[in-house]
Amino acid sequence: MLTSDNLSNLPTYLTYDDVLLLPNYSEVRPGDADLSAQLTDKIKLGLPVIASPMDTVCEERMAIEIAKLGGIGIIHKNLSVEEEANQVKAVRDKNLLVGASASMASDFNDRVEACVKAGASVICIDT
Repeated sequence: MLTSDNLSNLPTYLTYDDVLLLPNYSEVRPGDADLSAQLTDKIKLGLPVIASPMDTVCEERMAIEIAKLGGIGIIHKNLSVEEEANQVKAVRDKNLLVGASASMASDFNDRVEACVKAGASVICIDT
């Protein structure tokens, strides 16, 4: 039962809307800020942006544009194995980073193998 005694002992939780960074003067020029992020031991992103592996968000065109900006796009799994691998290859043919998505379905092994062979740098296990 919730009482006034235990109500005051509840932990504090914050969401994005609860936090604000106040603008202030800085000696750092915007062009000098390093926004890079180490995704893995071997993969460093110039921009910490990962395009979501959703069919309404990331396919070949989005993955290419995100990668050009320094991020990485994850091609969604709602394609045939062949089409996902083809889209991964199209991005890699431009020497850009790209990821592929797979779910624990019957085609998991085939999908991962095809996308890795096509050049996927990252495999996202999608649920």
